[in-house]
Amino acid sequence: MTATRRRKLTGLLYLAPAILFVLVFTAYPFAQMVAMSFTNWSLIAPPKPVGLNNFQAMLSDKQFWTSLGYTFKYTIIITPILMIGGYLLALLVAPNTPIRRATRAIVFIPVVIGLGVSSLAWVWLFDPTFGLMCGTATVGVEDQCPG
Repeated sequence: MTATRRRKLTGLLYLAPAILFVLVFTAYPFAQMVAMSFTNWSLIAPPKPVGLNNFQAMLSDKQFWTSLGYTFKYTIIITPILMIGGYLLALLVAPNTPIRRATRAIVFIPVVIGLGVSSLAWVWLFDPTFGLMCGTATVGVEDQCPG
């Protein structure tokens, strides 16, 4: 086996788990969905093939076209807002900008607050005077408070 062929085979072996994942969790469900779209299945009785009747009913339904219009409007309005907002946030944390430190602090504050609140909750749980875990011996659990 040549070195080039061995390198290609190694690459394919590295890709195999990802390809399998895509096939199992994307391609197979998609194929099942397409197959089921041509049936009438109540989940109690076996599926009955109906051909293109489901699509014909969908295309003649006014609610389908209304919801498709709302989806289109939402996509046209929200996508540019999200793209521009993401770009502006990226510019705020980009190197060599004067506001970089403030932006990083603002982004990191929720992480610090979450850690602080969690720590305080545990301190209060085990407080010897009024903690929730103190006095659990009355319900048959060994008292959890130190001291």
